[in-house]
Amino acid sequence: MASALQAEVDATVRVMRENIDKVSQRGERLDSLQDKTDDLAVSSQGFRRGANRATVAVSGKAKDLAATISSGKSAQDEREAKRKAREEKERAEKEQEWKERQDREREKEKAGKEQELKERHDREREKDK
Repeated sequence: MASALQAEVDATVRVMRENIDKVSQRGERLDSLQDKTDDLAVSSQGFRRGANRATVAVSGKAKDLAATISSGKSAQDEREAKRKAREEKERAEKEQEWKERQDREREKEKAGKEQELKERHDREREKDK
């Protein structure tokens, strides 16, 4: 009778520990999701600012080109203006690529930290058993 009762208590304790582990894992996943949401919000703000800057730059270049055409500047001046506009566009694209690369590196680093936390949690859980 006592051993049956002890077995039932042990089973209940095991189920409770499993439930605690599941709740803990769920909390970690929720934290991870919140972090990703925050990162996405920051990235989208940066993208929006970059898009606005690009729009302003393109608009300014269009105005410059219109002024050049209406002022009757030489073809040489127009080519120079186009070259500068092309260089500015390339610079903006390179900057955007750099930012995206930085974001990817941050994501990789974050994923590594999450994996490390999970492994640490698993080791601690194994110690508790």
